[in-house]
Amino acid sequence: MPDAHSSGWTAPDRPEFDPQPSAVPPGAYPQYVPMPGPPGRPPGAPAQRGAPLADFWQRLVAHFIDQMVLSAVASVLAIPFGVVMYATIADSLPEPGTTRTSRTTEIPPELWILYGAVFAVTLVLLFLYQAVSVAKWGATLGKKAMKLRVVRVSDGGKVGWPRAITRAGMALVFGVIPCVSLLDAAWLLWDKPNRQALHDKVAGTIVIRIDHAPFAPVAEFTG
Repeated sequence: MPDAHSSGWTAPDRPEFDPQPSAVPPGAYPQYVPMPGPPGRPPGAPAQRGAPLADFWQRLVAHFIDQMVLSAVASVLAIPFGVVMYATIADSLPEPGTTRTSRTTEIPPELWILYGAVFAVTLVLLFLYQAVSVAKWGATLGKKAMKLRVVRVSDGGKVGWPRAITRAGMALVFGVIPCVSLLDAAWLLWDKPNRQALHDKVAGTIVIRIDHAPFAPVAEFTG
């Protein structure tokens, strides 16, 4: 109804104020329309929840990165070994420009001992690298680069020192045996349900992804 003023002026009709838009019921929120999912998944189906398992190729790339790091360390260790080896057998090398010599080029026993010491130190560094990295940070440099993490298979928690030491030790033992090392790495190709390598099974660990992987296979914790 128009509002009358004392001077005779009449205000125009004002539309009634509706605090709630007529298109949305009171208390309702705008409706979310789900995006279509990947092939084979119904539109709007919820994504899998849980810890997604690492793929074989991701673990392979992570292992390659770790080997590059360890190779760099081994190269530094090999420099003094090469210097000592050359100084030891320098007298037994043939003279420049000669084709025949009576000198022997057999490697003395001392160099075999030195070689064994360098090999042992390399294995110790490999063990410490794996054990300390997994125990403190849950991943080596290669796994960090691939966004992977080693966790307990029982509950997905932090590995801790005992399991990390066991895992690194078994990986080292399997790694120095050619056929067993291949079997250890290939085991996760057919292992169900958690894609564990042999050293993972012994230590009770699995490797998961920490990136956004909503449709990846999910780990099954058995704790």
